[in-house]
Amino acid sequence: MTLRVLDHVALERPGMPLRGDDLEPLGLTAQRVARVSGALSRLVYTRYQRSNPPLGSIEIAGQWHYRMEAPVAEAWRKARDLSASN
Repeated sequence: MTLRVLDHVALERPGMPLRGDDLEPLGLTAQRVARVSGALSRLVYTRYQRSNPPLGSIEIAGQWHYRMEAPVAEAWRKARDLSASN
């Protein structure tokens, strides 16, 4: 599930803010997306002692959104050998 979320965001929404509801087309609830994001953050910190997971969060108008920065999305697509045609 984590790879599916990250692949989708890297391909379809690079650099764009999104809320958990935006991933409902993947069959994921906002709560499930929050769990994935939290687990990924812990994994990156535990494994690499870094606090910059591929899917970050930003505050917009008092609400929290997820976002994968465009350069991170590009690196993710390259590492996963993804293209818009996949």
